[in-house]
Amino acid sequence: MSQQTIASNLKNRSITFIDKVDEYFNCSICLQVSDIPSRCSCFCSGVFCTGCIKDSLKKCKKNCPLCNKSNVTSSIDVILKNQIMNFNVNCVNNEECSWTGKYCDLLESHLQNCEYETINCKNNGCLINFKRNELVNHELSCHV
Repeated sequence: MSQQTIASNLKNRSITFIDKVDEYFNCSICLQVSDIPSRCSCFCSGVFCTGCIKDSLKKCKKNCPLCNKSNVTSSIDVILKNQIMNFNVNCVNNEECSWTGKYCDLLESHLQNCEYETINCKNNGCLINFKRNELVNHELSCHV
């Protein structure tokens, strides 16, 4: 019963939650799982992606998009964020990588070591991107 969503923490890459995530964690604007969840200062029941609510408050003259109260601000809901970070996910490179684990572990450690993660060449002036497991081959041919 996996669920795919767009991840703000991963620069809008697609991520798959292994178990169904309750709709309570979905952004009231984009309806995706809000992995950087925010709430308005009006204390309505809305959960929003931080990016979605910031954009909405700019466009709607600081009115809450859910309850329409005026002059509201938003802040990250750390409790919700911690709950979301404990959900199990597949690696974002799941077509090749079979890793599964907590979302926080994906962000904090796995992607820094995943052999299928796309990385940039470290040589100054080289603009080539490749998978981490191709690093040795790239270094042999990089002439920058």
